[in-house]
Amino acid sequence: MHFMSEEQNKPIIQKCEKCGKENETVHANFLLYGFMVCESCKISETLFPV
Repeated sequence: MHFMSEEQNKPIIQKCEKCGKENETVHANFLLYGFMVCESCKISETLFPV
């Protein structure tokens, strides 16, 4: 599901860079951390950094 930004009328990207799945947490993590990853990829990178 894509949400539209009201100011720019552009779709907000919701696709994770790591796993490629669409998730609502991708945009939130991008705003908070600067990375376009879903919550599960963020947790797995936190637990198993490489």
